Amino acid sequence: MCGSNLEISAMLKEAAEDVTDRYCFEFGEAIQRVQPLEHAPFEIWLGLAQALADASGYRIVLQAAVVEPIEGKPETFRTAGWKDVASVEPALFLETT
Repeated sequence: MCGSNLEISAMLKEAAEDVTDRYCFEFGEAIQRVQPLEHAPFEIWLGLAQALADASGYRIVLQAAVVEPIEGKPETFRTAGWKDVASVEPALFLETT
Protein backbone atom coordinates (compact mmCIF):
# COMPACT_ATOMS: atom_id res chain seq x y z
CA MET A 1 0.00 0.00 0.00
CA CYS A 2 2.79 2.41 0.91
CA GLY A 3 4.50 1.81 -2.43
CA SER A 4 1.39 2.74 -4.38
CA ASN A 5 1.06 5.97 -2.37
CA LEU A 6 4.62 6.86 -3.31
CA GLU A 7 3.89 6.09 -6.96
CA ILE A 8 0.77 8.25 -6.91
CA SER A 9 2.70 11.04 -5.21
CA ALA A 10 5.44 10.84 -7.85
CA MET A 11 2.86 10.89 -10.66
CA LEU A 12 1.12 13.93 -9.16
CA LYS A 13 4.42 15.74 -8.72
CA GLU A 14 5.36 15.04 -12.34
CA ALA A 15 1.96 16.22 -13.59
CA ALA A 16 2.24 19.41 -11.50
CA GLU A 17 5.69 20.13 -12.92
CA ASP A 18 4.40 19.59 -16.47
CA VAL A 19 1.50 22.00 -15.92
CA THR A 20 3.81 24.56 -14.32
CA ASP A 21 6.29 24.35 -17.19
CA ARG A 22 3.58 24.60 -19.84
CA TYR A 23 1.85 27.62 -18.29
CA CYS A 24 5.13 29.43 -17.53
CA PHE A 25 6.13 29.07 -21.18
CA GLU A 26 2.73 30.20 -22.48
CA PHE A 27 2.65 33.13 -20.05
CA GLY A 28 6.09 34.30 -21.15
CA GLU A 29 5.17 34.00 -24.82
CA ALA A 30 1.97 36.01 -24.31
CA ILE A 31 3.87 38.83 -22.65
CA GLN A 32 6.60 38.73 -25.30
CA ARG A 33 3.94 39.26 -27.99
CA VAL A 34 2.73 42.39 -26.20
CA GLN A 35 6.08 43.87 -25.23
CA PRO A 36 9.64 42.67 -24.58
CA LEU A 37 9.81 41.10 -21.12
CA GLU A 38 12.35 43.51 -19.70
CA HIS A 39 10.09 46.48 -20.51
CA ALA A 40 6.67 45.09 -19.63
CA PRO A 41 4.95 47.14 -16.91
CA PHE A 42 3.80 45.23 -13.85
CA GLU A 43 0.15 45.85 -14.82
CA ILE A 44 0.65 43.79 -18.00
CA TRP A 45 2.08 40.91 -15.98
CA LEU A 46 -0.80 41.14 -13.52
CA GLY A 47 -3.48 41.34 -16.23
CA LEU A 48 -2.09 38.34 -18.08
CA ALA A 49 -1.80 36.41 -14.81
CA GLN A 50 -5.48 37.11 -14.11
CA ALA A 51 -6.49 36.04 -17.62
CA LEU A 52 -4.46 32.85 -17.29
CA ALA A 53 -5.96 32.12 -13.87
CA ASP A 54 -9.47 32.66 -15.24
CA ALA A 55 -8.83 30.44 -18.26
CA SER A 56 -7.12 27.64 -16.33
CA GLY A 57 -8.83 27.72 -12.95
CA TYR A 58 -5.40 27.79 -11.29
CA ARG A 59 -4.11 30.24 -8.71
CA ILE A 60 -1.20 32.14 -10.30
CA VAL A 61 1.72 33.48 -8.26
CA LEU A 62 4.10 36.04 -9.77
CA GLN A 63 7.57 35.85 -8.28
CA ALA A 64 10.62 38.06 -8.56
CA ALA A 65 14.07 36.54 -8.59
CA VAL A 66 16.38 37.67 -5.80
CA VAL A 67 19.76 37.89 -7.51
CA GLU A 68 23.33 38.28 -6.35
CA PRO A 69 26.39 39.22 -8.40
CA ILE A 70 28.81 36.51 -9.48
CA GLU A 71 32.30 37.37 -8.35
CA GLY A 72 34.74 37.95 -11.20
CA LYS A 73 31.97 38.22 -13.81
CA PRO A 74 30.83 41.83 -14.18
CA GLU A 75 27.12 42.35 -14.83
CA THR A 76 26.42 38.63 -14.29
CA PHE A 77 24.06 37.46 -11.59
CA ARG A 78 22.83 34.19 -10.07
CA THR A 79 19.43 33.55 -8.58
CA ALA A 80 19.70 33.42 -4.81
CA GLY A 81 16.00 32.94 -4.13
CA TRP A 82 12.48 33.99 -5.00
CA LYS A 83 10.02 36.50 -3.56
CA ASP A 84 6.26 36.45 -4.19
CA VAL A 85 5.16 39.83 -5.57
CA ALA A 86 1.52 39.08 -6.46
CA SER A 87 -0.98 36.26 -6.65
CA VAL A 88 -4.30 36.03 -8.43
CA GLU A 89 -7.21 33.66 -7.98
CA PRO A 90 -9.47 32.57 -10.82
CA ALA A 91 -12.47 34.90 -10.84
CA LEU A 92 -14.54 32.86 -13.29
CA PHE A 93 -14.59 29.57 -11.35
CA LEU A 94 -15.97 30.67 -8.02
CA GLU A 95 -18.03 28.13 -6.11
CA THR A 96 -20.61 29.31 -3.63
CA THR A 97 -21.22 27.38 -0.47
